[in-house]
Amino acid sequence: MVYQLKPDPRDTAARRLPGLRELQQQSPIQIQNDKLPPKLGARTRSMTMLMSVLGLATFAVPLITTSIPVAGRTQWSPLLILEGLLGGSLPTAAANLPPEAYHYVYELIAIDTILFGAMFAYGALTVILVSALRQATRFVIGAAAAFGMLAALLEMRGYADLQLALLGGTPEQRGGAHVVGFTYCGVLFIVMLLVLLVVTIKELEGIPS
Repeated sequence: MVYQLKPDPRDTAARRLPGLRELQQQSPIQIQNDKLPPKLGARTRSMTMLMSVLGLATFAVPLITTSIPVAGRTQWSPLLILEGLLGGSLPTAAANLPPEAYHYVYELIAIDTILFGAMFAYGALTVILVSALRQATRFVIGAAAAFGMLAALLEMRGYADLQLALLGGTPEQRGGAHVVGFTYCGVLFIVMLLVLLVVTIKELEGIPS
């Protein structure tokens, strides 16, 4: 007489595939299904501050090039340009203009650089750094990075403030002399993009952010 053996429940449990809830309970890293926390975590905050500091450091790096020598040099940084403006040696093309025209050129430079120009981008980086230090929300930092990206793109189109500051006029007015700032604007754009990605990518629980 043959008796049919009943399956051992322990063997059945061992062969059964674990469910999603069990996997989440067993795994040290749990996928976060809800929305991003409004505040930055420790790692995200550190990365944001590092990116903003690197972006601000470009203020002293000569990434801007002129097609002709200006004041004896063709490589310029925003810091050198600012020193030239404050010292009166820039723009060289405006040196022979009457005082009222010279003042007008300075006003144009200020307007162009503050309204989505180079100084606007540095202002956005400053907001990002201060916000990260003060535990600001992701929205504030992300918005500043997005506006900074836009400023870098607009600056890349014509370098209006840099052209006026270094050469005192448009390429047409200066016989084709122009400013090349693609590398400078590209670095600012990439830094802003990295900051935006850092604060918006969904993180994993269990990994300090």
